[in-house]
Amino acid sequence: MSWPLISDYSRMLQTPKVAFRDTAIRQCAIEMDQFGQPKARSGNFATVYRAYRPDGSEFAVRVFNRRSDDRRRRYQESSQYLEGRNVPCLVGFQYDEKGIRSASDGQLYPLLTMDWVPGVTLFEWARDRSREGYQEALALGADAWLEVVRELAEANVVHGDLQHGNVLVSSEGYFKLVDYDCLCVPNLLNQPNLEVGLEPYQHPQRNAQTLMYPGLDNFSALVIYVALRALAAAPHLWISYVDNTGYDKLLFRREDFENPTHSPLYHELCNSPSQEVRDLSHYLFQLYRYDLHSIPPIDEVLLWCHSVEELLAAQDWDKAVQLVQRMSDDEPIGEHLKPQVEEAHRRVAARQALEEAYVRGDEAEVQRRYIPQLLDDYPQAADLVARAREAAEVREILETLKAQIRFGRWDLFRDTWREHQELLSCRPSAKELAREYKRMLAYDSLRRLLADKKTYDQGVIDAWNYLQTLGGHPLAESLRDDVAKRVARKRDTDRLRSLLEKAPETPTTQHDRKLAAAWRPDLLDDSPQFASLRQHYEAARHRIELLTRLSELTGQCTVESETAFEAAGHDLPLGYHPNLAKRVERAQRRLRVFRQLYDAVQNNVSDAAIVKAWRELGSLKGQGLVAEPMRERVAQAKRRCALVQRLRELPRDVARHERDQQLREAWDASLLADCNDARSWRDEWQSAEKRAEAIALLEAAMERADVDAVAKCLHNPILTEHSLPPRIDALVRDWNASQERSRLLNREALIGSLRSGNRSDFVLHLDADQLREIAAHAPHHQTLICQWIEEEVLPAGKSGLSLVEDGRFVAGPGEVACRWQWPDKRISMHCRLAVSREIPRRGLSLDDVEFIHAIDVAIVLVIVFFVTSSDS
Repeated sequence: MSWPLISDYSRMLQTPKVAFRDTAIRQCAIEMDQFGQPKARSGNFATVYRAYRPDGSEFAVRVFNRRSDDRRRRYQESSQYLEGRNVPCLVGFQYDEKGIRSASDGQLYPLLTMDWVPGVTLFEWARDRSREGYQEALALGADAWLEVVRELAEANVVHGDLQHGNVLVSSEGYFKLVDYDCLCVPNLLNQPNLEVGLEPYQHPQRNAQTLMYPGLDNFSALVIYVALRALAAAPHLWISYVDNTGYDKLLFRREDFENPTHSPLYHELCNSPSQEVRDLSHYLFQLYRYDLHSIPPIDEVLLWCHSVEELLAAQDWDKAVQLVQRMSDDEPIGEHLKPQVEEAHRRVAARQALEEAYVRGDEAEVQRRYIPQLLDDYPQAADLVARAREAAEVREILETLKAQIRFGRWDLFRDTWREHQELLSCRPSAKELAREYKRMLAYDSLRRLLADKKTYDQGVIDAWNYLQTLGGHPLAESLRDDVAKRVARKRDTDRLRSLLEKAPETPTTQHDRKLAAAWRPDLLDDSPQFASLRQHYEAARHRIELLTRLSELTGQCTVESETAFEAAGHDLPLGYHPNLAKRVERAQRRLRVFRQLYDAVQNNVSDAAIVKAWRELGSLKGQGLVAEPMRERVAQAKRRCALVQRLRELPRDVARHERDQQLREAWDASLLADCNDARSWRDEWQSAEKRAEAIALLEAAMERADVDAVAKCLHNPILTEHSLPPRIDALVRDWNASQERSRLLNREALIGSLRSGNRSDFVLHLDADQLREIAAHAPHHQTLICQWIEEEVLPAGKSGLSLVEDGRFVAGPGEVACRWQWPDKRISMHCRLAVSREIPRRGLSLDDVEFIHAIDVAIVLVIVFFVTSSDS
């Protein structure tokens, strides 16, 4: 398969939850550049990204730029070897053969994760300290580098590419090595190196065929050490040989080593103010011409830089003896030094014997091998001497601890060890007892974990396995069954988690049933470690229960069933079950139309809307949602709509009386009383009803020959606004003609009575309106008319104006009520009722009379005066 490109890795790391296989780092965030892409730091073989955990801590993500099975195998070997080993100068890392998933093909590829090392490169650090002239810091840096080299040697690790860019210096001054592409652990010795390293840090004989061996770092380590020591003695060297020349490495060039006599740097180092720098530089340039495998460690080169006499004076007897042993026969020791050398041999021998006894854990032998006169003033043996002085006390404590173990007094054993832990913890003689104490602690830890219900099963299993690696513990046998339950539960939960890891992106019925079947409520309690599993299980069970409930409701058509299916559209993925999407859609449509019908019924806005919603619900086969009271309303709406449709079909281009007749016949007052759809016809129907009623009154008045009633009917606006029906119109015309004939005959009779002087006929045919017309057209009759009216009409007894019998009564103090009979209509159609304080004199005009109160009933032909007085 093709290897991912850097662009592929960039796409992967956009979504860490998908990219990483390890759940522990899926929640991380990747550092982005200014373009919103993962910020890459690319090298020859790998690319590094910075990542942030949820707690804010940083770590490095290292992906490989090309396939290299050999390099990946070496990383695996190195990772396994370093696991559990403390090498402070190295950064812990984890190699996962299938740690990252490709965004292009979905395949898993190798991944290396390690703690992020904050700091600057050794080049940047040395540059800044040299520019500052900070000699003390540079000297401390050289010491720190020497410790790094010793740490690698003690761990039997070869870095393989020591150079300024692979050394990071923290703000606290700690040195950390990075870039482990060439790292070599014991299992990788004698295999070809994958890279030859960077000039001038590597020996000239190193090439692609060079095999890995323990001393491969010796030359490059010495180059860096000498550079730091030289800068500590003369910081200006940086300005001269790096800054001024634009160089990008620590002082040395390949040309310096190849031709020292023409190297200004070499001459400056040979004239350094530091003797150590002069000596180290001499050996460094000599070693450049040695065979690669003959390059010694730094400590041996440092040993060459001292004389026997200097070492003896410094009481460094170990190095003095080493140097003597390395001296050739042609390097004689001065006679004055021989006694001191012999004493140094005795001291070293005494120290070695004591050290051997201590390492064997033989405290009695330690007591015997302790010789104060040889060891007490021995600087390198100071710690060993302190241990030897404690031997007697340690022997007593060890015997006590062993007795406690023999008698099974484990609590006492634990307490005794804790009391003397500082004294015993590092002593080889207490190694086995320390193991017993470690087993005891492991047992205690296991017991606490089992007692805590919140403890994750993996923690219990790890604690049990760790205890077994220590050989177990007698007390732990009582916990075996509880651990077995945790193991079984872990197995089941792993199966559940595996099932969840294989879960489709969208839940399916099949997967949910598998998940529900795999769940064991009796095994998985309510502890937090199962919260995520329980959440997934509860969600799956809810979906299955909902699906079961929906199956029960499938054949129903009720508000409950359709609401359940509508809710399923939110609670279940539409692809969860075959035909679910269609059924949910139908339920949603049914409920939408049902709610429209319900709103139309409740708001009573339109019967047409009710019928429309009902019919649409019928097309969806959803009329079963409608209860009986609403069905009755729908039936009423149907009848109303039929009537409204009939009203719509009534012709408008007909006479008013025909339109009225059709409207009255079509209208159903009991059905359309509150029908909003019929609102536009309601006023017209009411007008038609009023016209029909007025016509009926008119007909009745004409049948009774009630002239006044007929006149009143004919003056009704509702009849005058429109033409009357032909039949009624004919009756009205006949009535008017008859009335006109009667009026003419009465006029002739009145004129005849005036001509003949017949007062009785005058009174019989009296008509005030006709008399006014006669007086106006025949002035010669005016005098007689006035005379007869005054004599025959106006008198109260003849006009009909009179107080009704018993019509006067006292209503209260100062109050009198009267009831009057009004004159005949032929005499007066209108009257005025007026109240004055005195009786007006005859002949006065109405304008000359002061009235207290007057009511204009109509035009006055007869005026009645009421005088207010105490006795009237």
